[in-house]
Amino acid sequence: MTNLSQSRLVQEDNRRNSNNNNPPLEDKIKPITGKTKTVTTKKENTPNTDTSNHNNNDDNETHNDTNNDRTAIICLSSGLSRKANPLYLSSWVKLALTLDGRDKLTKTVQYLSRFVAWYYESLMLSKQKAKPYRELQAALTTSRKAFRLGRFLIEFHKLRIAFPSLLEALQIQKSDSDNKSTTTATTTNITPVWKSAGICCKLIGLAGFWFGDNLVYLQHSGFLPNINKTKAKTFATRSYFFSAFVGLFVSYKELCAHRSNLIKANKRVKMLCHEIEEKKKKKKQIDINHKTESEEEEEEYGRLEYEKAVTILEEARSRQFVLFLALLKSCCDTTVFSNMPGVDLHTKLRNKKMNEGFQCICALTSASTVLYNNFPNKQQSPKKKKVI
Repeated sequence: MTNLSQSRLVQEDNRRNSNNNNPPLEDKIKPITGKTKTVTTKKENTPNTDTSNHNNNDDNETHNDTNNDRTAIICLSSGLSRKANPLYLSSWVKLALTLDGRDKLTKTVQYLSRFVAWYYESLMLSKQKAKPYRELQAALTTSRKAFRLGRFLIEFHKLRIAFPSLLEALQIQKSDSDNKSTTTATTTNITPVWKSAGICCKLIGLAGFWFGDNLVYLQHSGFLPNINKTKAKTFATRSYFFSAFVGLFVSYKELCAHRSNLIKANKRVKMLCHEIEEKKKKKKQIDINHKTESEEEEEEYGRLEYEKAVTILEEARSRQFVLFLALLKSCCDTTVFSNMPGVDLHTKLRNKKMNEGFQCICALTSASTVLYNNFPNKQQSPKKKKVI
């Protein structure tokens, strides 16, 4: 009686849903009655004998590993390990002997004195205590300009060297667009157009800044009293802000482009390390004393490849840290000069100046990146062979 009633219900439901896409009632009843088996969505772990599918799976796993590979962005330890010990006085002497190093050391003292003066004026409300620090700041600001006389010529010289590479990159890009069948092998060693153009624009901005800064110093010293100091300072500030903004774009693009190389180097080391571990497991199953000459050569070749991959990875990490510092410096310089007279982005957008204490911190951070770049490197000792 129960089966007869169920069959009638099935027929009536099929007639009602004949014009619809709903599944028949029979599919709903069968799992309940237990006469048919339901198809589970869980996949069985059956061995895949198709080599093409196996290769596709390997490619998909490699692609997923590349996307999910968490590689450090800063690589602080790799960057600091290449520099000499900062506790030794000789390291700081070598730094002070360079022009950029001496300038940034002076800049550090300049903005430290400005930060202390801001602290006394804003938080302690004591202009009398802040006065000596303001005078030291003004004296150091003027003294730094003396080291920059004629520095715009250095930027023009760099521009003369960088401009031909920009023309070459534009010419190659034009030829590639005209002939799409051209292989990319000829353009691997060519600097990208965005990088060449960014470097040229950055050098133009720096040259304008140094030139305007020289005019301000010569007018302040009384050598060129007829120069409009305000216009020269505005021109210098806007030029450096343009250079810092372009440098921010170039540094970000370089960091993103290098990160893919860092991930590849990291994966290469992991792959070789995995291969060495697999070979060690196989060695435990056989007699080590009965190694053939070809096996010894293969083992030596694998060891050399591993050491080479580790060296490339360390260099990539150090380069990553340098590029990160370049991006950090561009961010700080853009922030500092956006608050300078002649740009005044904060006044135009927020109707008030940026906090002077925060501006000092950004300037000190920018100076510290240059100090790192000019800090002497560690003297490399002869490398010892690693035992794997």
